[in-house]
Amino acid sequence: MRRMQIFSYLICIFPLILFTQASCSKAASDSKNIALYVFENNNRQMELNAESIAKQRPELILDKEAMRQVKLIQNSADKFTLEIYLSENFKNEIKKITSANIGKRLVFMSNAKILFAPIILEGIEQGKIVAELPAMKRIDAENVARHFRKDFEFTASQIYANQELSLDLQKAYAFRDKGEYKKAIEAFERLLKQNQSYNEKIALYNEIALCYRLKGDKHGAAEIYKKVVRDPVNIDLDNYMVIEQAYFYLSEFEKRQHNLNISNDYYNKSIATLEYIIKNFPVTKSAEWASLTIGTYELLRGNIKEAQKRAVIGKRGDYKGQAYLLLGLCYEYQKKFEEAKKEYKSLIKNFPDVEESKVAHEFIENLDNNKTNIEEFFKMLNLF
Repeated sequence: MRRMQIFSYLICIFPLILFTQASCSKAASDSKNIALYVFENNNRQMELNAESIAKQRPELILDKEAMRQVKLIQNSADKFTLEIYLSENFKNEIKKITSANIGKRLVFMSNAKILFAPIILEGIEQGKIVAELPAMKRIDAENVARHFRKDFEFTASQIYANQELSLDLQKAYAFRDKGEYKKAIEAFERLLKQNQSYNEKIALYNEIALCYRLKGDKHGAAEIYKKVVRDPVNIDLDNYMVIEQAYFYLSEFEKRQHNLNISNDYYNKSIATLEYIIKNFPVTKSAEWASLTIGTYELLRGNIKEAQKRAVIGKRGDYKGQAYLLLGLCYEYQKKFEEAKKEYKSLIKNFPDVEESKVAHEFIENLDNNKTNIEEFFKMLNLF
């Protein structure tokens, strides 16, 4: 069976080479009132319908006075994060609404148009709403921000695309892609000696660790991952994937060395990193990813109840395909193979065009041939 593509999101490595510049965008148009609705669908996730949502009574209305500050952050060419800071009078309201509706969607509407509708993973604390917008152009992201405040602040935190990489970084990747891992490591290390930001250093360490893993040097990779987490870690939406994966790799590495106490400590720090994202950014796609990742790790540890809970919630969000597969694997773990096939078939029926459905077809074929998928899944995780 081919390597399990759908879980590659757990081990994919992102080159987080960042730079930041700040400016202030002022629009001529007036900001609009934002109506907040709660939407729940426990069956097949259907497209949100603005007309039907608008007929409901909104949970909360955010006017200009409710939003004391709005920031639009560009994370990459088409990825943007919106930060909305609420006034004191609205902090408790948003906390109460979100805390009472875990697992449901928080729908933001303006002029009967849905702006975005993230799933709620935890209550929003501190009166700060952080939302990751769907992929779009900057002009469209700015138009979304103007619905909240015309005098929003713009900040660019750019993840370089390949064509934007520095020449030295391009060379390092070229060496790695050709399998010349020693030269790639030397190239990345030369970049580390330059004046790099905190996140740039984490990203470069991550690339070096990947080179060690690709060449089969597990000890070398572990030493580099220790550098990622050695200093006090400042977790944010740009670096949390690298940080938690470093902890998880170290946990698996120490387990193989029979250092179980050290392994458990690293594992707990990996989970704590993911829980930090959920707690501080509870209505983002990153929080959904973090929750499903925790569910995946809990399956590895045999905590089926927790894994299933997170998979069920995940089926309502943006990572539905992964959630269906995770729930199916939970059933396989319990030797409930018919229930597992039912999940895989539901995925194929409801979302036939997504990549995960191809994997589901293979999973069903394996089960029909009396071959389970859970062992391959655990093997893939242990590649850390």
